[in-house]
Amino acid sequence: MRAGILLIPFAAAMMIIAPVSGFLSDRYGSRELSSLGLAVSALGLWGLTRLQANTTMGEVIIWLIVMGLGSGFFFSPNTNAIMGAVAPERRGIAAGTRTMMNNAGAVVSIALGLAMTASSMSPEALRGLFAGTHVDMQGIVTAEFILGLHRTFWVSFIISVIATIVALMRGSHNLYTEKAGS
Repeated sequence: MRAGILLIPFAAAMMIIAPVSGFLSDRYGSRELSSLGLAVSALGLWGLTRLQANTTMGEVIIWLIVMGLGSGFFFSPNTNAIMGAVAPERRGIAAGTRTMMNNAGAVVSIALGLAMTASSMSPEALRGLFAGTHVDMQGIVTAEFILGLHRTFWVSFIISVIATIVALMRGSHNLYTEKAGS
């Protein structure tokens, strides 16, 4: 339950920024805003690479807020770009495909992140962790767990930086209406 509560700052930051970034992307376009969102998310991931066993909850919350802000700046403009690139009669299909890809990305990234983190731990530590017998800081091998988290966050950071560059290289956010108007 505590872990779920600690994710509230991420979700709250995203809820606050997403409508603002949606409004801004309608007005100014989506390429720069979605790229900004990816860059801010990368900054949050970089912050999480610095986690240690004695990191305060306040610092964790700050980095989660940064990531939530980045996600909020990314998702609305990105959705705007996708929908602007599709003919009106195909937007239902596009929305369904976008939702499926978002969900698939979330599921795959969680699975890969857990696998990367778990791969740094000994089989004994993993058995104890999943059996619930070694869940305090002295029970699991903390250094191994933190190393796995660092690797996971570094890989995520690198992917976010690459995604930022790719997002900056994409074309206009409203391809369909530009083609229809010419």
